[in-house]
Amino acid sequence: MVSIDTSSHNFLPDFYTLEISYVSVALAVLGFYLVTIGQLSYLLKARLLMSSALIALCLGIGASLELSHGRRRPY
Repeated sequence: MVSIDTSSHNFLPDFYTLEISYVSVALAVLGFYLVTIGQLSYLLKARLLMSSALIALCLGIGASLELSHGRRRPY
């Protein structure tokens, strides 16, 4: 049987530093948003027997009304 002397080797450093940048935070938030919207869409489709297009239409209308604060813009 061969024995390996591990005292002379440094397999892992003492600690790892975690660097969090704005890009990694933005990607994490975007991923969380997409997963959440996907799960909500799946639950609505399963419970209300709605199609994806109808859910997207309803969310689009709701978001446009919310973003415009209920006011119509003059053309």
